[in-house]
Amino acid sequence: MDDILFDSRSELDKLPFGAVSAGTRVRFGIRARETLGIKEMRLIVINDGGGAPCEYPLEHVWTERGYSRFEGSIHFKDTGLFWYHFKVFSESGERIVGKTDKGAGFSDGAPHSWQLTVYSPDYTTPEWIKGGAFYQIFVDRFYKSGERPIKSGAISRSDWGGIPNYKPDENGEILCNDFFGGNLDGVIEKLPYLHELGISCIYLNPIFEASSNHKYDTADYMKIDSSFGEESTFAELCSEAEKLGIRVICDGVFNHTGMDSIYFNRFGNYGDGGAYRTKDSPYYEWYGFSEWPDKYDAWWGIKTLPQVRKDSVGFRSFIAGENGVLHKWMSVGAFGWRLDVVDELSESFVGEIRRTVKSINPQALIIGEVWEDASNKIAYGERRHYFEGMELDGVMNYPLRHA
Repeated sequence: MDDILFDSRSELDKLPFGAVSAGTRVRFGIRARETLGIKEMRLIVINDGGGAPCEYPLEHVWTERGYSRFEGSIHFKDTGLFWYHFKVFSESGERIVGKTDKGAGFSDGAPHSWQLTVYSPDYTTPEWIKGGAFYQIFVDRFYKSGERPIKSGAISRSDWGGIPNYKPDENGEILCNDFFGGNLDGVIEKLPYLHELGISCIYLNPIFEASSNHKYDTADYMKIDSSFGEESTFAELCSEAEKLGIRVICDGVFNHTGMDSIYFNRFGNYGDGGAYRTKDSPYYEWYGFSEWPDKYDAWWGIKTLPQVRKDSVGFRSFIAGENGVLHKWMSVGAFGWRLDVVDELSESFVGEIRRTVKSINPQALIIGEVWEDASNKIAYGERRHYFEGMELDGVMNYPLRHA
């Protein structure tokens, strides 16, 4: 017989289930073995945002089948992340009850607390995603329809299904510049197949101009890569997909750009401008240089991916401002965004992205790439608040792979 019975996923012990909106009164109930002789039970609530723990007395409501039940309700007025556990008082003294692998139990040290997320009352997520199926497409390897030009210096592969090159060049960099020919025309051609599968949303890996096959090294946010198609091709894809009840969302790579880009322009392939070539470039303030031009901040030290400064007003305006990147592609047909490495973006920037996207289309989707439990994620020493109503609609849910 267990000493303590509490299950945060049971409506007997916690009601409502799961996260709640601000202003909700939450009822807690816990059972303790009668032979423990518990005289008093308290709920301890800790606001992750700071402040002293709050203690709430629970009322003894009945005793039966060898257990005494204690209940109480708490009004959660503010949004935020909260942690809770219990404190019991008996003739033998004061003890803490926390979360265990089996449910609940006494803790000798600091307790493992249960989590409660409290979100904004006006926080909604798109109805169309619920119960739907998503299909991720890496365009170069999905399907080829017709011919599209291959960039100068790129390697054209005719062995569809072959293994990509993964050898560093003379500078020790892996260029990922072999192409198998998949394009947006191929995605359009396969829409009936995707519809037959029951797909409700296509998530495209990056499709904007870039030198690599993966396109996470953006060269121009305002152009579809010519090896994939044109702006009109993307517009056709979105239009034809929507006729079949399928939405298309894009990959928003807003933490870094490519070094071979109109913005950085390390090799001079985009004229005389770019942050690498002149400090007078309007893009110079986007990047962090310790010693211009060759020593610059790069994502995880990968020099092909110069990192954008988190406080760059110019870049943020370029992405989320009027006539910016978000506006352009949503006007063409994109129904939302998957934000690459979202935990490396500032929360204020993510909030700005959300406001822009939802102002264009309230039913648009914003998904973040988070590899851990996004509901209580700490990134670079800071707690993130993705699900309180001001940032994301959801995340990629990579922890599911451990299920």
